[in-house]
Amino acid sequence: SRWEFQMFRKVYLSAHRSLYEQVLRLTPPQQQALYTYLEENYRPENRDYWYDSFLNNCSTKVRDALVDVFGTHLVFADSLFTPSVSFREAIQPYLSRNPWGSLGIHLLLGSPVDRTATYQEMMFLPYELKDAFASAMLRGPSGQLPLVQSVISYPAPASEATHGIRVTQPAAVFWLLAMVIFGLTLRESRYRRFLRYADLLLFGFTGLLGLFVLFMWVGTIRPWTAANWNLLWALPTHLPAAILLARGKHSRTLGSYFLGTALIAMIVIGAWSFLPQTLPLSLLPLVLLISLRAVCIHLYSSR
Repeated sequence: SRWEFQMFRKVYLSAHRSLYEQVLRLTPPQQQALYTYLEENYRPENRDYWYDSFLNNCSTKVRDALVDVFGTHLVFADSLFTPSVSFREAIQPYLSRNPWGSLGIHLLLGSPVDRTATYQEMMFLPYELKDAFASAMLRGPSGQLPLVQSVISYPAPASEATHGIRVTQPAAVFWLLAMVIFGLTLRESRYRRFLRYADLLLFGFTGLLGLFVLFMWVGTIRPWTAANWNLLWALPTHLPAAILLARGKHSRTLGSYFLGTALIAMIVIGAWSFLPQTLPLSLLPLVLLISLRAVCIHLYSSR
């Protein structure tokens, strides 16, 4: 789509989002070439594209427009960039104000997001695009000059600036839950009925979560949700196991299943920092709880 800039600025500021306008150092012919490209891109047969959150989004499209128009005349300062962060690490600062949303995103993003992003790829973030443009050079009739001529800032109204809503951190919730269940487990003979319902919820929920993670891997065409190592602890098979528990099926086979579950969970905990995917640290108490309750169910089923 296309908007007039004044309307674009008004919408952003009304949503308490600051803007940084970079005025490009373009000659009239260069301006016309870019304008012609954008008009051609706006045609109905050209305007749709296959969106990718990291490699082909609304930020990279700006870079691609200039690269397509100016080609090798546009020079980015690639040599000044030292690859250091993964895609997952790059997005984390923008998710910190929403801890539960951040947890959900990191749960669904698989190991492909943990590879280090290149200089060009980092431009999927608008701030990184801004910095890349600020250091870029453009060759023209007068030689090679900085791409950006000036910057105009439009800060969000200070009197209306929004503040993040304080919410309970996932880690605090999961650690509290783990400690409560651990305490009740020490007196399982007295709280067996309560723990039975807790086990149903724990393994039923993680089974459903595992099914969703598996679907996002094999049932969609999103490459960034593939090869998700969270499936090691959120096994989809936990759901039928929870159903058997609800029916009171405490067979030796079910006990063996939960023994295997406990062993896998323990391995995941031990290898937490060495896995090829960064698992959310806030989930550690939940995996510990899975291991603990799986051992208890195994012992109970083996009697």
